[in-house]
Amino acid sequence: MSRPDKASWDASRREEDAVLAMRDGAHLRGRGVLGRLTEASLRATALDTSVRDAAKAESMALDALEARPSYAPAQWVLASCTAQLAAEGRATASEGRDAFAKAVDAFGGEAEAPASLLLEAGTFLRVRCGERGDAERVLEAAVAACAGTGWRGWAPHGCPSDRDHPLAVVLGEALAQLALVAHTGSSGSGSGGSGSSSGPSGGVLCQADAERLYKHSLSVHPFNAVALTNLGLFTADVLRRPRDAEKLHRRAVAVDPANAPALYNLGALLGEHGEDGHQEAMELYRRAVEAQPDHAFALFNLAVGLEEEGDLEGARTNYALATVCSPTDALMRADYASFLWWKVREGPDAEAEFRSALEAGPDNVAVLRQWLRFADDDEAVAEVTRCCGTKARDAMAMAAADARAKLAALGEQAA
Repeated sequence: MSRPDKASWDASRREEDAVLAMRDGAHLRGRGVLGRLTEASLRATALDTSVRDAAKAESMALDALEARPSYAPAQWVLASCTAQLAAEGRATASEGRDAFAKAVDAFGGEAEAPASLLLEAGTFLRVRCGERGDAERVLEAAVAACAGTGWRGWAPHGCPSDRDHPLAVVLGEALAQLALVAHTGSSGSGSGGSGSSSGPSGGVLCQADAERLYKHSLSVHPFNAVALTNLGLFTADVLRRPRDAEKLHRRAVAVDPANAPALYNLGALLGEHGEDGHQEAMELYRRAVEAQPDHAFALFNLAVGLEEEGDLEGARTNYALATVCSPTDALMRADYASFLWWKVREGPDAEAEFRSALEAGPDNVAVLRQWLRFADDDEAVAEVTRCCGTKARDAMAMAAADARAKLAALGEQAA
């Protein structure tokens, strides 16, 4: 790719500013109105920054495409809107995937699309679609767009030395997302160090690649709190080095004191230390919830801590909020149900929560065991079997046998 002249560079920067303003509007803290857009109206007037309405932005992006169907930046905005709607449960993951595919195609395919679009698409494929192989391929295209051929015409040439440059941020985040693909992959899915994709159906990155990719990401963009805390998780869970993990989580919190995942991850690690880490962990959970009020796991761990401290009212409030924020987490709902029964003796509420837990996780043995402990009779066993369907029968039988064996052992001890 030849180096663009100054006029082309200035024009491409204006185009980049316009597209990013549109994308910010799609994520709904932006400043651009996504009205009936034409080439000249991309940087239009104002969208109230307190408003968060992806459906409105989506409608405006569709109006833009009606006016100019082939306009690639508007396709990008529409994909961003659809991704936000999917995160809110108002669109499906497949709709988001299709929207990103159209946006990438509108720019000429993965070989020509902007690095930041490829990063956004790859992240969506990993997080919302669970398509590890496709995510790996698209994220590697994002890295290539940054490190190999520049900013696809939106930056002068190559990779800058300035670590605050937007290109460095995108490259660092793309590498961090690739590290997450490797982190969550099975250890036998490929050979370490290859970093290449085997095609749309699956990738070859494995856990052996994750540490290398995380460190590469941080060498490019060292102040990425998410990459730091994710490397902390990898260091604790895979490398089994909790002290090093704690240092990484603390660095992440120092870089971004309001980063809810980093605060939660540090709190969870400290909470494993027992009494020594309990108070600091509780404070970190509170800060995580303050930064992100819908962080279900921080709410849940805060509830567990308050229960241990004897604050049952506070625990109940936070358990309830956690299940509202994560209604499909079966085990979380079952734990809340057990709390309602064993701690505050709220039978009807406990039963309702157990039924919601069974609906969310009909094959979850831990949920079934908690239910059996709550309702220890044959009628309850039959009800659970009927509600859960045939797939859960083996798990149900195992859970029931385990519960009865424990009861028999208790009876023998008492005799």
